Amino acid sequence: MPGVRFRLRRVSFGRRLELARLLRDRLETIERLALTPPSEARAAETALLGAEIDAIHLRWGLAALSGLDIDGAPATADSLIDAGPEELVREILTAVRRETGLSVDERKNSAPPSTSCAGEEPDRAMRGSAENVCATDSIASETAGASSPNSTIPVNNGSSGDGGIPAMR
Repeated sequence: MPGVRFRLRRVSFGRRLELARLLRDRLETIERLALTPPSEARAAETALLGAEIDAIHLRWGLAALSGLDIDGAPATADSLIDAGPEELVREILTAVRRETGLSVDERKNSAPPSTSCAGEEPDRAMRGSAENVCATDSIASETAGASSPNSTIPVNNGSSGDGGIPAMR
């Protein structure tokens, strides 16, 4: 918004820990709700918890706000949440989240890789997955073949594994 300036608090390990404590109960509730059958009540409760989490992020991350009056008084985090322009609230929340971690898109696409291939088709197993550990053409088998003189797997490179460092005499 033209003329409005805001400043965020510096992120530190202690402040991240504080934020995690502030969010813990609400995040646990959202996890429990995800296990219930879809319903309008569940959607409403999830939306309410999401808005509460946004308010916590804004209060936690906003250090200063200038250039905006709400109801005749300088805006604060609370007055911004209660009666401020939603566009500004979203802008500040985006900045706070950028400083504290991943964006919404990054969080959505950042699921940790699984080491289990349960339920997956064999040809979809990812390198390093549990299924590939036993595969004959896996990196582990190639590594074993390259380093073990008794291996029956052919070795394609001529390296002896010493990195080309001459033996010391």
